[in-house]
Amino acid sequence: MSPAEILKALGDETRLRAACLLTTGELCVCDIESCLGTSQSNLSRHLAKLKNSGLIASRKRAQWVYYRLADGITAEYPEILAILRRLSDGRTPFKHDHAKLLARRREKNNCIVTKTRRKP
Repeated sequence: MSPAEILKALGDETRLRAACLLTTGELCVCDIESCLGTSQSNLSRHLAKLKNSGLIASRKRAQWVYYRLADGITAEYPEILAILRRLSDGRTPFKHDHAKLLARRREKNNCIVTKTRRKP
């Protein structure tokens, strides 16, 4: 996971937006897809590039795939995390993506696995 590979992977707006969303923590692919308003096949290609760069990691639970920033990324490249968070806080479309994610969480309009885990 070299800085050049990570920055190259972030050179596409869809991948940059997805990475910004992942600063909030682990997300189901369906949540990312909904917030970005992109197709599942398009998003899968972008997430694969981010994963191949070492920026994100995934886990599968039944048919659902969950993505998060890779464990070592925050310690090894805190500047990248700071930039992603700064974009998320104040720039369009990143700010709007986070607003959609917050609304989605409030409405509990996310995948069944996430709904099940949130029940008390």
